[in-house]
Amino acid sequence: MEDLKKMLRRWREITAVEYPNLLHLLPLPDNINIEKLADGSIMTDTCHSARSANKKVSALVHGKTHNLLCYNHLRNVHVKNVLEALTDFIRAHYGDSLDEIAPDLRVSPGFISFARAFDKMFSLCANYPKGWGEIFREWMKENHTGELLFCVERAASGGRQDVASMAALAMYWNRNFCVEFLEEMMVYCGKQDNILAGNLWSLLASTEMISVARLWSILHLSIIMPTRWLVANTHMLADDNWGYISLGRMLDKLKDDLEQIIAMPELIHDETFMMGMMDEFRHQLPDFDAYVTEQFEQRHTCLFNSSTKVRKLKELRRELFHPSDQDNKESTALLEDLAVVAAEAWIGELVDPTKGTWQFMSDSEGEYSYEHSSDTLK
Repeated sequence: MEDLKKMLRRWREITAVEYPNLLHLLPLPDNINIEKLADGSIMTDTCHSARSANKKVSALVHGKTHNLLCYNHLRNVHVKNVLEALTDFIRAHYGDSLDEIAPDLRVSPGFISFARAFDKMFSLCANYPKGWGEIFREWMKENHTGELLFCVERAASGGRQDVASMAALAMYWNRNFCVEFLEEMMVYCGKQDNILAGNLWSLLASTEMISVARLWSILHLSIIMPTRWLVANTHMLADDNWGYISLGRMLDKLKDDLEQIIAMPELIHDETFMMGMMDEFRHQLPDFDAYVTEQFEQRHTCLFNSSTKVRKLKELRRELFHPSDQDNKESTALLEDLAVVAAEAWIGELVDPTKGTWQFMSDSEGEYSYEHSSDTLK
């Protein structure tokens, strides 16, 4: 606390000289007092050290505090658990065939490593020196001008687990372009010994990895994107009777939906079911409904190297649930198996009493769960 006061004094000295009209926005150092946290909330992420710090700070405060966890971190913990379960399943599914692939290609069933390799090779920003992003851009201009192309977002540099689902959109949609490009580079341009190219060609031509990319793309559009918006905007939705406790209601609904997928795996490619998972919250929250509508019905992007615009997420959604590409069609059977694995792993994270999410589930009967929270706390 004394270090904080010392820092604040220094900030006030600098502000008084350089931005005197902003000085009134900074609190006085002597007004900084941990006791002011009484009847307030302390929010951290979900790692053991952060949760320990949360409790220690609470112990210093004389009065009731709410020990909360960041839902964005919780979501990424869920995704991590699902990623690990899918990797184990794919490894078992491949069986001994993984051992038959040349070790130099570094082929792994882990989807996050696949996503990072994809970003390194195909990023149009050419942010990885050994990648072929610039060459791929020129190749697309020459061979596929006017096509829809998705960009990978920060898979190579992002630290969050849900970069996997973000990357999956481009991996699923761009796959045919990328395979054609890699074949041309390796066969006609003498790049057959490039490790990254060989690694990606092996994975992009794999039905198993097509299925995983399709699964993560569906989960991203139906669960992760809407969840991100709700978490990020909860503090502005009080007028719609929505607050932090309401996010527990979203988790309860998610658990019920995942249980339905386990019972009927074909629901994973049922557009009405998957894209309707958040409909009850859209009906309650006009701003949320406007966001979803904008993303899928109004947001446009230009086709590659063209001024023609299309609704890219609407196009992707059609290929996810009603594929026209033959490889994508053939991924459906495995997609259903993967959906069950993912749903079981996700539920396992939600209902584990040792994990951070449990206290927000109504099954826990905790004070921060939606069904068992008081109206005052809500």
